[in-house]
Amino acid sequence: MALILMVTLWPASGDALQELRFWCVLCGSRDLADGFLNLLLFVPFGVGLGLIGGPWVAFAGSLAVSGFVELAQTSLPGRFSTLGDLVANSTGGLLGGLAVVLHHRIQALVVAPPRAVRLVAMVIPPVVFLATALLSSPRFPDGVYYGQWAHELGRLRPYPGRILSATVGSLPLPDGPVPAQGAVKEALREGEPLEVAFIAGPQPDDASHLFAIFDDRQREVLLLTVQGDDLLFQRRTWSARLLLDQPFVRWSGGLNVTEGDTVRIRVLQSARNLCLEIGAEARCQGSAGVEGGWRLLHRLYGAPPPLATVLGVVWLMLLSFPSGLTAAGTGRALALGAVLTVLGALVSWWSPWLSAHSPALLAPVVGTWAGSWVRRRLMGNGGPSEAVQARGTAPTPL
Repeated sequence: MALILMVTLWPASGDALQELRFWCVLCGSRDLADGFLNLLLFVPFGVGLGLIGGPWVAFAGSLAVSGFVELAQTSLPGRFSTLGDLVANSTGGLLGGLAVVLHHRIQALVVAPPRAVRLVAMVIPPVVFLATALLSSPRFPDGVYYGQWAHELGRLRPYPGRILSATVGSLPLPDGPVPAQGAVKEALREGEPLEVAFIAGPQPDDASHLFAIFDDRQREVLLLTVQGDDLLFQRRTWSARLLLDQPFVRWSGGLNVTEGDTVRIRVLQSARNLCLEIGAEARCQGSAGVEGGWRLLHRLYGAPPPLATVLGVVWLMLLSFPSGLTAAGTGRALALGAVLTVLGALVSWWSPWLSAHSPALLAPVVGTWAGSWVRRRLMGNGGPSEAVQARGTAPTPL
């Protein structure tokens, strides 16, 4: 309960481009991601209420708390109350309450999983890996493009320097309507280098907008921001088409320049890496691999790199946990974890938009081992549980 109130009743920057109406269900720029996260947030709360009064108490309590939160958000900066949030929150509470009622059946499925359950548990991670690669690929809209030099965009303040020029390939990107619209769009699709030159200002404490391209429907095409001496770059990906979030590349400490210096930033797509160049220095390993799939749900814009790495490890462990939970024996669980690690590395290497350099890719081995350990505990150190005995079945080898 305290976590829900802390997450939902904290002022936020909100949607920089639009205000959402209450009757909106899936009409925000990342509503599907928000809805999924809201559902997960209320599942533990539903479990707690389900232990007290069953699933309908969990549903009613979640609906009441969600209604209070949505009402309170109407007076908070950057927060928007929508029907979609109310539906997602109450559904999460109901699922938590149902999990309490059905926990014996769930335990039986874990101890003696049918073949279909084992297959689904094994297929989910590679499907998510491929989806991460595909949804992280660029997808530029077809509207009329506008360059924006150091503007105020919602939570972003203008960069306190002076922009000199911006180009993609040899094509200019002025502060305003972009000339040669067709040529600029083709250059962006082909991965022509984006270059921005500017006079450095004082280091901004908060995230500030350096350069962006938006279209006439206020959809972000690409965005360069500065926070302290960190440089961040993001571009519109296929994930935005599905109302998910968009990943970004962060170069920590890359913009360590003196106020008044003339700085040139280049962004270019090399063979299998997105490269950022600042002056004579370049960084081409900024993209995450499949361990960064959680960014499609919430990018955590201001998260420091160590936290992002930890979240990547947790993400891969959660994806691989069901495989270990339904595997017959620790040895098979570890073998599955090794296979998932190799698959994750291969997908990360194969995709031009991901990188396969992170040690977090080893996390599936830990996740499957953890699943296997939980299964052994449920089985009572090797023997079938009461739930399995009641069904008259025994664990089936994988």
